[in-house]
Amino acid sequence: EKQLQQLLEAPDTTKKQGLRDRAILETLYSTGVKVSELVAFNIHAISSVWIEEYLLARKDSFRPLFIRFQGKQDPANEGEAMRLTPRSIQRIVEKYKPPLIHYATLNILLNCNNGPEN
Repeated sequence: EKQLQQLLEAPDTTKKQGLRDRAILETLYSTGVKVSELVAFNIHAISSVWIEEYLLARKDSFRPLFIRFQGKQDPANEGEAMRLTPRSIQRIVEKYKPPLIHYATLNILLNCNNGPEN
């Protein structure tokens, strides 16, 4: 449980990427949703304190709940091209994972049985 708490608190929430990452980690843990389901979420799909803070920091009206911050923007298509991929979310989880986190804890967070879902 301590390792999971460290994982959830690892993102730098003074930055919008950190707010996004914290919202992703909290959503994965608190809902048990699969990564492939999480990437399909739109803004009005879920409510949480971390998601609200992340959305306030974003300052856009794009439809996808979780978006990338680098690269070309996609205002003509409501930000669809900016939607994070399942692999992007897996990388975010890996980025904050403590080196010695128990595999079962990560498995619970990613909601999968045979490694991260694609």
